[in-house]
Amino acid sequence: MIAASKEFKEKLKNGANLVNYADITLSDGQVLHLTYKDFMIGGCQIEDKTTDGNFGIGYVIGKTLSIKLENKDGRFSGYDFYQSIIHIYVAMMLEDGTIEKIKKGVFYTVVPETPGDIIDISAVDGMYLLDKDYSYSSTTYPATLQTIISNACIDCGIPIGFRQFDNMNYVVNDKPESVTYRQIFSYACQIAGYNAHIDTNGYMQLIWYNSDILDRYNYNGGNFKKYKHETVIDGGNFTDYSKNTIISAGNFIDKIPEHIFRIKSLNISTDDVYITGVKVIGDDKKEVLFGEEGYVIEVSGNPFANQKEHEVANYLGARIVGMSLRPFSAKIIGNPLYEPFEVVRVSDRKGNVYNSVINSVSYKIGGYTQVSCEAEDPVRNGSRYMSPSAQAVVESRRDIKKQITNYDKAVQNMNQLAANSMGLYRETEQQDSGGDIYYQSNRPITVDSNGKCHFESGSVVYKSASDGFFVSVNGGESYTSGFDSNGNAVFNVLAAIGITFDWAHGGTLTLGGSGNGNGRLNIMNASGSLIGYIDNTGVHFNQGVFSGSLSAAKGTFNGIVSAGRVVGSQIEGSLIKTYDADGLNGIEIEAGKQRFYYEGNLFGYMEPQSDVIINESNGSIVEIPYLYFSCPILYKEVSGLSDERKKNISKWNDKYDDFLMDLVPVEFSWKEGKDKRINTGFGAQTVKKLLKKHGLINNALVSGRDETEYSIAYSNLHAIEINSIQKNREMIQELKELIFELKNIIGSN
Repeated sequence: MIAASKEFKEKLKNGANLVNYADITLSDGQVLHLTYKDFMIGGCQIEDKTTDGNFGIGYVIGKTLSIKLENKDGRFSGYDFYQSIIHIYVAMMLEDGTIEKIKKGVFYTVVPETPGDIIDISAVDGMYLLDKDYSYSSTTYPATLQTIISNACIDCGIPIGFRQFDNMNYVVNDKPESVTYRQIFSYACQIAGYNAHIDTNGYMQLIWYNSDILDRYNYNGGNFKKYKHETVIDGGNFTDYSKNTIISAGNFIDKIPEHIFRIKSLNISTDDVYITGVKVIGDDKKEVLFGEEGYVIEVSGNPFANQKEHEVANYLGARIVGMSLRPFSAKIIGNPLYEPFEVVRVSDRKGNVYNSVINSVSYKIGGYTQVSCEAEDPVRNGSRYMSPSAQAVVESRRDIKKQITNYDKAVQNMNQLAANSMGLYRETEQQDSGGDIYYQSNRPITVDSNGKCHFESGSVVYKSASDGFFVSVNGGESYTSGFDSNGNAVFNVLAAIGITFDWAHGGTLTLGGSGNGNGRLNIMNASGSLIGYIDNTGVHFNQGVFSGSLSAAKGTFNGIVSAGRVVGSQIEGSLIKTYDADGLNGIEIEAGKQRFYYEGNLFGYMEPQSDVIINESNGSIVEIPYLYFSCPILYKEVSGLSDERKKNISKWNDKYDDFLMDLVPVEFSWKEGKDKRINTGFGAQTVKKLLKKHGLINNALVSGRDETEYSIAYSNLHAIEINSIQKNREMIQELKELIFELKNIIGSN
């Protein structure tokens, strides 16, 4: 509940009158201070819903405010309330005449007001600031949930009210596209097991129901007719009590559920909701269920869960499964202190008490307050009772002691120190300039006749002066910690959630471990882009230069090695690229297949079956059974094996003559690469079809397949061309002889 004085709460129970106050900052910077006289009767209503009607996680829903201002005298006619900021209060006059104000929230008017004798203003809380395109985010991925959520708040101008939260070190690998900040917030909250809520001071909070209280007050012994599905607790035996269930009755300071009284009307479900499972559905429709079917909380359409469905389901299941609550809706005497996520107890007219939570509050000044626990009907969702497996999750949650971080430990130690600290002695030492120096000590301070302070040996001394605040643990002989007026500080151990700095100097930097999970070091460039990071998976950099020897490196290298040489290393299933300085000419090797590039174009490749032999005398390639080129070869000499003793020579096929005549020369340029010059040649697929047309089966002229690339062995065309040339020459010779004979015949006549 919203904090208020004891007198405020007591008078509220007795029906004390409540009024509204507001501070409104207009878009031009002018501030209006409104009192109850400026509001119409009943002229303030606040809707605070954290659900769409179902019980779940990942909701990012803001509050709405509606106010009506008295304007018959035209007092507000000259003001424009559009894009103003409203701080709204509910107030009560106490017995001593003072007015206690309870802040109900910070709201933004995003809809123009309705003018007239009554001015209607509608506003929303800071959650609306998340409604903008996430493409503007500077967050680099992979990123943790803590980074994603914190940066979203910073980018959208929402003050952060939380420090740490469960599952904050969960890593998201890829940045979603075409989404808003609100969607990103919802994704992150789902994975962490929270809902987002803007508190009354305008700060973003990550909230979940206090399952400890729910579990503690959720024992049900059943009745004389039904035992089967109620809570079963083993109380041990008469000789050993320690090994079985121990239920603490609490103490006088333990928080207990708020009991809702003064109910005008109550609508309560006939059955409890028992959450039996959590189902996570990935982008490939992969489903992972923690728990069992019944009342299942479903996480679907969340890109942060993709490929990590099991991890998310196990985490959320351990957090949620076994929760029990009773859906209800109650209209109660006006109470401005109720907020969503509170654990409450509700009694019906028969005196039955039910445990539940609040996820929706509607408050109207001078009227009734509507509080409810909205959830899908348990019968429709399939949950009638808590299964043994769900009960086991609850018991494990009760037994597990939550691991805390080093920061939490530091806070605990400080709180223990504060709780047990004794009082201080205080004296003032007046300076000649007229100013004072203030001293405080854990032991009495002696002031001499000159007004100078003296301290006992070994005492703790706090000195506050114009140049800073200083601490001594040896009676003021030396000051070993504190801070000065220039902002310089000296401390022993600093525990903090976040630190922003321009430079740091020290000996050891330790990241991660235990409560902080896996450590991570991000390296950014000046524009805020991630160029590399180091985490538990290794060292990852996408740019930069590594220098020095890697002789100590062992094992198998995976990934891409660009430029330079790889010596003495085993490279498996990877890609090696070697290019010149311009990146246009080079060789790529991948899984045994080699690709050759010239001026940015692929002009040849070698299949894994290739058998390449180098002639050591002149460096020429002397055997290339499976080496294909689509551009001129850049070697002095290229020879191919052609020994007749290794050939099965068959009779020449005259079909090649017709095939040659059907060939269609083409003019083309390559689609890929920077070289767009015009080339001439043939299309491999067309040549393949012509070979089939002319019955030239199993011909090596065309190689390749649809899954890869096709190529033409242009050297195989030489024999076909030579054969055609020879036949043409014979035909020409015959024609010459025929012409010669015809000339002789004509000449003789």
